[in-house]
Amino acid sequence: MFLGAGTSVPFGMPTTASLLSKLEKFSYGDIDDEVLQSFLHYREYPDIEYVLQALRDIKNFERSRGGNYFFKNLQHGIFSYSKKTLSVDGFINIIVHAESTLEQLIYENYRWKYAYKDQLVQIYDELVGFLRKQSEHIQIFTTNYDRAVEEYCTYRDKYACIDGFERKPSHSEISKWTGNFEIPNESRNLDYVQLYKLHGSLTWKEHVEYGIVKTNEEAISPDSNFKQNIVVMPTLSPKEEEEIEPFRTIIAQFVNFMENVDGCIVIGFSFRDQRINDIFKSFVKKGKTLVAISPNSMGSVCSNLFGIEVPEDYDKGKVSSLIPVDGNAWSIPHKLDAQNIRNDLNVALAHVEAGLKKS
Repeated sequence: MFLGAGTSVPFGMPTTASLLSKLEKFSYGDIDDEVLQSFLHYREYPDIEYVLQALRDIKNFERSRGGNYFFKNLQHGIFSYSKKTLSVDGFINIIVHAESTLEQLIYENYRWKYAYKDQLVQIYDELVGFLRKQSEHIQIFTTNYDRAVEEYCTYRDKYACIDGFERKPSHSEISKWTGNFEIPNESRNLDYVQLYKLHGSLTWKEHVEYGIVKTNEEAISPDSNFKQNIVVMPTLSPKEEEEIEPFRTIIAQFVNFMENVDGCIVIGFSFRDQRINDIFKSFVKKGKTLVAISPNSMGSVCSNLFGIEVPEDYDKGKVSSLIPVDGNAWSIPHKLDAQNIRNDLNVALAHVEAGLKKS
């Protein structure tokens, strides 16, 4: 099972598009705010991924040889706003600050909200229970930063979460990244959820002494002992961070997993990560079954994954629809909620079983 941002919406967290709408409600308090608003309201940016990518592109260009030439040969004061006219250096400084501001707001918006405990338990009882029946191991891959899966395992104390971190030594207060997802020999009468967070977590950080660690802090820490936060911010592909640890190891685990399973159910994912998309496309080409569940799953899979048009005869009212590609890919046009999820999972399972018989 692969979970995207849409699976966190029932717990009060925004999609990348709704986050942009939320952030557009900033005030024009100062020039920094006005510059940031000009990006947030730019009509060609449909969600926050485009905004953060634009800010990163400007920073990278300014640091390049071409950018150095371009900006050095511009007249000062070319960036005009209602509050003031900015020099090139002033504009770049605000771009850097705007990126930092948005990253802070991402942490604030995806922090776990304990008021959603009941919804979490209700939905994940179905998701995890389904996996427990169908697979030898409960394995979940996700691009989400939030702690929904970890919190579920805490609420349902019959489950324990394995996420690649270990306390070494066992009495240590710090969990260090090991990349080990193996289930311990001593099960202690627990079911283990192997959780692979391909884009990191709000609680992961790099410590100057201990390396990559997991903390209890869902925030950008002011502690100077932490060098950086370990998340892949929502930008467009390619995502440079995916080529370094711990993301490289987790993606390798995903590649290996997809080589050995018969079907993958993808819930709430928009298929806008090229590295992950390449894995999904290879999976489908091998005749394995991909089932995407989200309100716009047909559009996301067709446009973002396979680069094709949505079929003219597509009927969103159908329970599920075959996606017109060379392979076994299906769309179920529903959002994740407690009312639909059991039936949607059973429909997805039927497609996986039919794919097995066909192969």
